[in-house]
Amino acid sequence: MVIMLHDKEVAGLGKLPKGVVIQCLNGNLWLTCEGDNNDHILHVGNMYTVTDNGRIVIMAQSDARMSLKWPEDRALGKHLVPVLH
Repeated sequence: MVIMLHDKEVAGLGKLPKGVVIQCLNGNLWLTCEGDNNDHILHVGNMYTVTDNGRIVIMAQSDARMSLKWPEDRALGKHLVPVLH
């Protein structure tokens, strides 16, 4: 799944299952995960793998695209919530 965000647009991804990989395809993304003491900046090609069940929020620092890949190609189910502005 590919998600496009405009500069300063915020996406609330909710609680994603462990093992989901978020990859920055272009632009720059700021990522924070509930329960993780560190925030993460993803540049083109950088990846973040979900390691716990905290809520994830991502903000584009420029126009950006990211991909989400579920382990074992699991279906999305109810894990993705609407984009927040």
